[in-house]
Amino acid sequence: MPNERGEITKEEFDYSGFFADVFKAGRNIVSDGERGGGKTHTAIAIAEMMMSRRYPFDRFPKTFLLTNVIFMRKDGESEDDYVEDTPDDVFHVTSMEEMFRIMSRLYDENGRDILFLVVLDEAQNYLLADSNSEETNQNFLRLYGMTRKFNMCLWTLTPAISNLPPRARNFPDHPDKAGYVTARLYKDKAVAMTYIKRWHSDTNWKQWVTIKLNTTHKPTNPLFIPVTPWTRKPEDVRIGGYFYDTGACADFRTSVSDDPKEKFDFRGFINACSDVSSFKLPTVMKSFFDNMDCTPEQKNRTAVDEQMERIVRLRDHKVKWEVIADSEIDVKTGKYVVKTTWQSRFDAYMRKHPELFVTDDDEGDAKVPDVVAEPGKRASERATEENVVPFPKSPSSIKNENGSAGGRVRVYIDRDGNVHDIPEGAEGSFSDSYGKDVPDATEKSPGERIQIPDGRYTKAEYDRAARYCLEDGT
Repeated sequence: MPNERGEITKEEFDYSGFFADVFKAGRNIVSDGERGGGKTHTAIAIAEMMMSRRYPFDRFPKTFLLTNVIFMRKDGESEDDYVEDTPDDVFHVTSMEEMFRIMSRLYDENGRDILFLVVLDEAQNYLLADSNSEETNQNFLRLYGMTRKFNMCLWTLTPAISNLPPRARNFPDHPDKAGYVTARLYKDKAVAMTYIKRWHSDTNWKQWVTIKLNTTHKPTNPLFIPVTPWTRKPEDVRIGGYFYDTGACADFRTSVSDDPKEKFDFRGFINACSDVSSFKLPTVMKSFFDNMDCTPEQKNRTAVDEQMERIVRLRDHKVKWEVIADSEIDVKTGKYVVKTTWQSRFDAYMRKHPELFVTDDDEGDAKVPDVVAEPGKRASERATEENVVPFPKSPSSIKNENGSAGGRVRVYIDRDGNVHDIPEGAEGSFSDSYGKDVPDATEKSPGERIQIPDGRYTKAEYDRAARYCLEDGT
């Protein structure tokens, strides 16, 4: 048993194993006792000793404290020099969303072999027995059954344990209403004073706590909790040190924001993390919050969008359709498809996303979003590199497909040299306009109508097109 100075030995009891079992991942602890009785002191002192990983807390993995208890940093002797801040590996949280976001980040930075000690003070403010239908209540009760999955030890503090719902205050072996509690650390002044008198100790009764491990357990001896650096009075803390604020009112809720549009979908989060291996859980958590933070436009993106945007980039770099057909697998069927299918899909996608289509009156590079790829080259730049004459802007007699002057002009040219405007109802091919390989004369029967990609005309084709436009079709 620890003595009144907080010195603990291994003579009679394996305290190291005891604490490792009481506070390991999956444990749900509740502390109760009169206000000002030392509940928060007990929780913060034990948390600090757990994070130190020194005996008798030497069997814990790296531990992080997430709590709604407010910490202060002492920058000077005046109260004006007390700054709200947290020690290393301590995080102030006031919502489930914030808690899980931090846990996701810590998983990413430290791996899976870590422990989250979650200490939530004033539980009666957000976890009430007579408000069992409230959202936060329901979310908490579901969380209680999953703490082990998240490497979490959940510890709630309240003045009166009867304030909490049965499942948040009862042990699993309760005869009437089984709960999730695995240990109850309560403040019993009478027991503490009896023990202090028996051993002639000059300690404060608030430094003693009684631990109960099941419904029928009747503990006889309380446990001494020493004063630690974080539990000292402000005047006793060194400059630059930390202490917790004993007068602040703690709260906790589900979402960071009160805006319904930005509400944290706790049930959706739990469902996403269910039926997932522990090895993939950190990835699933990160993916959930990445999706939550993306814009509506990004949320609507699908695997098909990503594939088609990749094909846009390939075509922008003049990759032939044969190569694309040999390398791309249909994301829906998992099979290869012929190049004509990719061309048709490409045409449809470009009509749906005209912002990816290069226009002659662009003043910059091709409009390919930053999230998609590096911007492609303008049609005029490609034409210059290939030593062909670009089709320039023309007078108002040259109309684009919307009937306005300027922009791309789609001209259909027969292999026999006749020039035609676009037939009524014909839309042409965006894949042609975006650089589709023009087949040789042997690939098409004489007189078959094809579309020449503007910005890539030969001189003879340019002459015929210009003559057609300037001479009013003659």
